[in-house]
Amino acid sequence: MIESAPLRGKFNGLKGLIEAIATLNAALVTLAWHSDFPQVGGIDQQAGVLGAAAVDLLVTQYQQNERGIPEAPKIVMTEGVWRPTQD
Repeated sequence: MIESAPLRGKFNGLKGLIEAIATLNAALVTLAWHSDFPQVGGIDQQAGVLGAAAVDLLVTQYQQNERGIPEAPKIVMTEGVWRPTQD
C-alpha cells in the first residue's frame, strides 16, 4: 500500500501506479523488466535465453543418463540486460 499522500487513492492496478509515480517525477526501476511496461526501466532477465540454457542442461543430463536429484546441483545463470525507460 502506498502511504505517500500525493499517491493515496489515485491509481488502480500496476499501470495506474506507474502513471501516478510518473506525475511525481520519481524514478521507478525493476529487477524484472518486461516489454509490457516500457515506461519502467530495469533489468531484462531474458527469460527466453535462460529457458534455452535450462533445456540444454536437461537434455545433457538425459543424454548422460543422469536421473534423480544430483549430488552436486548445477546452477544456470545468464546475464541480464539493462533496458532504459522508454517514453
